[in-house]
Amino acid sequence: MRASYNGFCPKQRRIAGREINAAVADGRMAWHSFCSVCATAIGMRHHWHLEDYRDVLSAYPVCRRCHHAIHVRFVQTDYWQRLLKEVPVATWVHELSVDIVTLTRPFDETYLNGLP
Repeated sequence: MRASYNGFCPKQRRIAGREINAAVADGRMAWHSFCSVCATAIGMRHHWHLEDYRDVLSAYPVCRRCHHAIHVRFVQTDYWQRLLKEVPVATWVHELSVDIVTLTRPFDETYLNGLP
């Protein structure tokens, strides 16, 4: 983790990861059976994805494939577009910015109304 993401530095992102693990361990967050993007059954092998690292309880459960696609969407745009065509339009990933400037721009400036 070397770079900013939605304006959050690597240290903030590492702290959020630890907070997610603690929230799962103490029951504030539950494991999900399906990816929130593609609805693939994922059971206990899922990842958590955050766009707003200030709110760890808003983390999305995602499968490995979708998590990878989310993070490479800025540079592997064809891969990202193929994924978007496969998933329901109502899913939250359709709201994600693909403008590389948003990696360093604060979350609230990119997502004025947050994410669904």
